[in-house]
Amino acid sequence: EAAAEETSDAAAEEKAAPGWNARMKKDELLAVARELGLDVHSKMKKAEIIEALQNA
Repeated sequence: EAAAEETSDAAAEEKAAPGWNARMKKDELLAVARELGLDVHSKMKKAEIIEALQNA
């Protein structure tokens, strides 16, 4: 049931980067992105942070 609620992108990113997923809070995603050395900031939207993580 839960998988049906996810977009295909969300499912793909969970497989690609096991350390994070789209269900995480924005602050958690920011922390992961910063650990990876990505140029992210708190003014970014959650979707933008997810996109940066996907492209990492």
